[in-house]
Amino acid sequence: MNATSSRANTVLIIEFTQVTTYMGKEGRKLSVINLVDLAGSENAEQTVAIASAINKSMSALRNVISALADKASGKLKKGQLIPYRDSKLTRLLQNALGGSSKTIMICAVSPASSNYEETLSTLRCADRAKKIMNHAEINEDPTEKLLNQLKRENERLKALLGGQGVATGGGPNGAGGSAVSEAERMRIVENHKKEIAAIEKALEEEEAAKQAAKQAAERAKEAARDEGLRRFRQEMDRIKTLIQTLESQLAGNDASLTVGDLSVVESHTRRGGDCLKEAVDYLSSKHTTQAGGVVR
Repeated sequence: MNATSSRANTVLIIEFTQVTTYMGKEGRKLSVINLVDLAGSENAEQTVAIASAINKSMSALRNVISALADKASGKLKKGQLIPYRDSKLTRLLQNALGGSSKTIMICAVSPASSNYEETLSTLRCADRAKKIMNHAEINEDPTEKLLNQLKRENERLKALLGGQGVATGGGPNGAGGSAVSEAERMRIVENHKKEIAAIEKALEEEEAAKQAAKQAAERAKEAARDEGLRRFRQEMDRIKTLIQTLESQLAGNDASLTVGDLSVVESHTRRGGDCLKEAVDYLSSKHTTQAGGVVR
């Protein structure tokens, strides 16, 4: 169908970030667009290795599409997994195929009788892909989602109070409903104010809890860093002690210094930092060249 087909799978991934600010707080919404040009089914001239790689990825894609179609129709066996990891192509397109996404597939076919097999194979794959059911949803943190709901309700109540939109069966300001007395209107207004105060208090408490959790995480991270520094200092002290011992043995031209002694220092050096490796190398070379010194 296409004599000049590259017979390659091309994937272009575009990431979008939307930044919004609400009540002084910044929110981010991320989305990804995958533009995919799949290899054609033409019998183009190619090496065996290239053909094998292309056929493997396309076969894995067909298996994933079939599994997702079975899942949508309820035919997927219990415990059976979608084989996304069978190829790099399906791994890249995992979220686009079966995640929280919207997917559009366009197939190119030919009415020519000479392309019957390729056209039929393509249409079968498209028919299976058509059965996949995806539901695109915004993935939100449950706490953040609740906060957003409270904020929207707070804004709605404030707008209702600002417009004095009190009714008993119709639209705002009593449109389509019966009029209410001044006392009833004041009671409803007071109830709205109490609801607003309760929502704002809940928002403040939730924000305080988030800040406390963030501070606790930072403290834990700092404590772990301090513990790492403490262990590093202990290791450095051990290395210094070993080096001082070696230096004293070298100064006394002690022939009892062995390769094992140097190996101990070197093993500690690896844990304490590569910078001290130079000191061990220096001591080793000094001892091997010193008159009367023997390394066993």
